[in-house]
Amino acid sequence: MPIFLFLLLVFSTFIATGQSYSESPQQALNQYVAFLNQSVNEVTQRLQQIQTYHDDMRTYQTGHGPLRLSPSGTLEE
Repeated sequence: MPIFLFLLLVFSTFIATGQSYSESPQQALNQYVAFLNQSVNEVTQRLQQIQTYHDDMRTYQTGHGPLRLSPSGTLEE
């Protein structure tokens, strides 16, 4: 449910700021969908990294292994 709300917020922001009408509505919609797909992929990737970190932290706390910290990746523009 939170991902849906996030995507709704992002999509509504683009609508509120206005899009140039030189593009056809279909092209504009395709760009929105492509952006949302990319956003969902990045959020999913970050959630997987958090889950991996959580699992590693549990393993470290129980004394069954070292704590491995992986980089979170580079930030986009």
